[in-house]
Amino acid sequence: MIEYSLVPFHVIADYVMNNVGEHHAEADERDGYDPLDMDWEYYFDASHAGQCFVVVPTDNLKPVGYSVFFISSNASHKNVIEAESAGFYVEKEYRGEPVAALFEKSNELLKQIGVNRVNYAVKREGLGKLLERAGYQNEYKIWSIYL
Repeated sequence: MIEYSLVPFHVIADYVMNNVGEHHAEADERDGYDPLDMDWEYYFDASHAGQCFVVVPTDNLKPVGYSVFFISSNASHKNVIEAESAGFYVEKEYRGEPVAALFEKSNELLKQIGVNRVNYAVKREGLGKLLERAGYQNEYKIWSIYL
């Protein structure tokens, strides 16, 4: 049975750091993401400041994925505490229902620490459809340019 927990990033950092390259390569193959250049120091600093958490699905205490969030106040809406997804992944043999449950469990666990808005920015339409089924709305489009 898959269980879900919310932990500060630094608690599960080894698992994320050891797997993010492979996970990114899989996503990049499909979706053309930019090359990784992780600022792990930023993740650790944010984690120790209470601003970076990971929802971790486990099977018999073994991590089988992750969903990383940065937590912040919304300067334009002072009563909104936001969780911004910095990436999520579920190992191939656990995809399907556990992925859908990851969104639901993330919401439950983030709400317990005061978050009242969760945001994801995704490239692939299929992920957007999955988020829609989980109750998310496509509210904004993100336009980007490198300078």
